Amino acid sequence: MAGDMPWPEVAVGNANHANTAVLIIGAGLSGMCTAIDLIKRNNCRNFIIVEKSGGIGGTWHDNKYPGCCCDVWSTLYSYSFAQNSDWTREYPGQEEILAYLVKTAQEYGLYKHVRFNTSVENATWDDAAKKWRVKVKTAEGSKDAEFNPEYEIVTDFLVSAVGQLNQPKWPEIEGIKDFKGRVMHSARWDWSYDLKDKKVAVLGNGCTSAQIIPEVVKVAKSITVFQRTPNWVIPRGDAPVSSLWRNVYKYVPPIRWRKRAAQMDFREAFYDAVIDGQSALAGEIRRQSTAMMQAQLPGREDLWEVLTPKYNPGCKRVIISDDYFPTIANPKVSLETRPIEKITASGVTVKDKNGEAADVGTEFDLLVCATGFQTTEFLHPIELTGKNGRTLSDVWKNGAQAYYGVTVEAMPNCAMLYGPNTNLGHNSIILMIEAQSRYINGLISPVLNARCNQQSLSLSPKSAKIVAYNQKVQKVLLNSSFNDSSCKSWYKNEAGLITNNWSGTVIEYQDMLSKVELSDYEVEGDGKAVVEKNPVVNVGRVVEETQVSDRLIAALSVLSVGAVAAGWLMRNSKYPELRVPTPTSLSPVERDAAQTHLEEARQTFMRGQMGIMGQAPAQDHLPSAGMATQNFVLRFLLREQEVKIQGLEGKSAEQTGRVGDASITQAETSQVRAAYIFDNIRGGTTRRDETTPRPFLLPPIEFAQNKQSERPEGPALDNTMSQTFAAQLNAMPFSAEESEQSNSATAYNVPEPRGLPLTPASRVLCRYPRVRRQRIEKKRKPIRTTRGVSARPGLRDFVNWRGERVVPPKGAGSVLI
Repeated sequence: MAGDMPWPEVAVGNANHANTAVLIIGAGLSGMCTAIDLIKRNNCRNFIIVEKSGGIGGTWHDNKYPGCCCDVWSTLYSYSFAQNSDWTREYPGQEEILAYLVKTAQEYGLYKHVRFNTSVENATWDDAAKKWRVKVKTAEGSKDAEFNPEYEIVTDFLVSAVGQLNQPKWPEIEGIKDFKGRVMHSARWDWSYDLKDKKVAVLGNGCTSAQIIPEVVKVAKSITVFQRTPNWVIPRGDAPVSSLWRNVYKYVPPIRWRKRAAQMDFREAFYDAVIDGQSALAGEIRRQSTAMMQAQLPGREDLWEVLTPKYNPGCKRVIISDDYFPTIANPKVSLETRPIEKITASGVTVKDKNGEAADVGTEFDLLVCATGFQTTEFLHPIELTGKNGRTLSDVWKNGAQAYYGVTVEAMPNCAMLYGPNTNLGHNSIILMIEAQSRYINGLISPVLNARCNQQSLSLSPKSAKIVAYNQKVQKVLLNSSFNDSSCKSWYKNEAGLITNNWSGTVIEYQDMLSKVELSDYEVEGDGKAVVEKNPVVNVGRVVEETQVSDRLIAALSVLSVGAVAAGWLMRNSKYPELRVPTPTSLSPVERDAAQTHLEEARQTFMRGQMGIMGQAPAQDHLPSAGMATQNFVLRFLLREQEVKIQGLEGKSAEQTGRVGDASITQAETSQVRAAYIFDNIRGGTTRRDETTPRPFLLPPIEFAQNKQSERPEGPALDNTMSQTFAAQLNAMPFSAEESEQSNSATAYNVPEPRGLPLTPASRVLCRYPRVRRQRIEKKRKPIRTTRGVSARPGLRDFVNWRGERVVPPKGAGSVLI
């Protein structure tokens, strides 16, 4: 791989021209995975992602219809490198999946690379420069369209991540444009439309329709479902995931791995059912579907006949639902199996058994087109012109095909994810996407190395390799359930060629793409030496948990449980060295010093300097106070400010002079932020008596949005700061042991340049367990840097209050929080 190449960050802003190493079309599952692998595996951040919609997520951003959810288990529907332990249901809904994708994009910093509301018009290969020239267009009404409605991006490598489910397929029915009511496609749902007491017609009865009608029937007056052919329906078994299990999956990852592995193994076994209609598993699907239908539709033989498919399971995608049949039995729902002839201004005309037109007898307010996508028109409507002027439509005039479903003939330095013959009918598509992303990054690697050497390089799959591969795939598909002539599915093109589905298992596909054989490609350009030096790029198989033995899983589970238990004990044990210094750790001299510095600290605090990370100057950090004194003064002020803010909650807007209860001053926000950092990041709760109020445990943003959040109440402090301060000091006993530790801590009495007044020593006290801390104290002595700041070598990598890892600049003596 490209390894340690120092790829620069690409400036992504308004521009009419850009030159980037890699251009990715689409910011859905595939595009995100490729971008993350670019960062992780190729150490490359010189890339741009163009996305036609206004957000991350691809199909999960576009499809927002009622009941939209995934038919793959939630544990299995996540990246292997970013597994989610917080799924709330066994089958995730659209909102939860989108939230997961947004979170992942944020964690890997993808947003700064994405140009939203930007679509690709065409792409042309420049053979002389060995680059793609891509014409993009910004959406009308967006800010960018006002200045740069169209511009060109030049890139070394082009990646299409548009997938198969991106362009809605509208039904070609006579009169649909004359319908006076509302027409809506499931992939472009308008939530502003009120469904209450509406008469709805749903065109289609596939997976999407099976999710929509159980939700719409709750508010609509009536629903008519137009069915062309019935579908096999098997139980879903959906259920909420309890908070207990979510915590188990989070803190004991081996259990989550085992569950994910078991689900993957089950889905892989399901392959036999969808590929071979006469297999035992296919028979089990028939049995389960029939049994569930008869149990949920008792005595409805009229519906049994029209809802039982006459084709093998797998020819069309099997519906996984628990409430489809009960919804069909709902009195508000009617099932229309006669073929549609045309759509009138207010209704639908069908053909009866004699072929004569007949009206369904209902005037509809809404037509819902649950008719799927243009799945066989890959990259539509993008126009690609490759080597020697050959267009993609010319290359695919006899049907779409690609090498491993990834690279296309005459299209150098171009790859796609979720391309021809890569769809699955039995398992999670993410498993295929990850394998493709690794393979593509293996192709990108030599191109990036050539670019780094100011050289050009192009890779184009050999025609003979493409033909041999696709012949092998089609041979298997011809004898599969996908090729059943008794049903029509979106797996086939108009000529009957299966262009969408993969012919094998996920494991077989992963093994096939585990290494990039560059000898399968035509190599051109002055950077050939890069390929000759490394003719094979091993990218590895997407390692799944099936390769982890049960013994190892058990051992890791025990270790994880032990680690969680140890962490809980350390957090709750009363080791003085694990706590921020308290009044009992102050010597008499330090108590007097704390009284002296109190007014100085209050002035600093009310300026809001201590809570604003990275902005407080050194002179504001109690320069003449020791570390333990600083910490206690800060703690005291935090308590006082909490009481003040709590007191404001009971006053009206007129009394406080504020507009709205959610208003909060900058000084208060700073104090809350400081308290949050102090308690939640610094080492947990400090020891205090039961009457002492706890500082806020909410981050500042959440606090500003919800001032009514619950907080433990405590007694109000005396208005006279000095009296209250002296009373608290005198009421607490003095411990010689803690005083000794305090004296050790006050050796670090030089203030930090920025951040809260805590030295590296206090960080060690808050972060390391007792034994490890004692070892560090013995082996590591305080040093002085050239900047005059106390530090300890080796303890320079910490996490700031946002959860980001921070490494100080070279030569700095302390770690910024």
